[in-house]
Amino acid sequence: MNRIIIKKPGVARFMGREFSCSIGRAGVSSCKQEGDKTTPVGLWRLEMALYREDRIKKPVTDIPLLPIRYGMRWCDDINSDFYNQLVYSGDDATGETMFRADHCYDCCVVLSYNRSPVVKGIGSAIFMHVRKYVGYPTLGCVAFDIDDLLWILKYSSTGTYMQVI
Repeated sequence: MNRIIIKKPGVARFMGREFSCSIGRAGVSSCKQEGDKTTPVGLWRLEMALYREDRIKKPVTDIPLLPIRYGMRWCDDINSDFYNQLVYSGDDATGETMFRADHCYDCCVVLSYNRSPVVKGIGSAIFMHVRKYVGYPTLGCVAFDIDDLLWILKYSSTGTYMQVI
């Protein structure tokens, strides 16, 4: 099993390399709750990658890929049956817009945190994605520079995990 390991804020290790990264504004937590701005501690599988084909080339990776389309959202509504799932414009759920004006989700990897089973209220939309700039925290995700994220994806498969310690 390949692991992307985050032992301390701002540093990730994968395949013998170190990468600068950003984590949640409030640090890490083993008791993640929706909206607490922490990155969850644990071991999370890379499930699939979403990308903006109008902005970047299709990433090279062995994990499933899905182009981001206008109207896609990730449900963060704890009262919805679609909580912590990808939803589309017609679905009756609120959620985080995936087709963003900024570049944070030009490439976005869905982590297995709270995905099977989904438990309402313990956090949603935990991704690896593109960071705005060095030192800019996330709301709970792990963010990398685009070139580093694409390199990590190139050497990732469905057997790759992120471990937050």
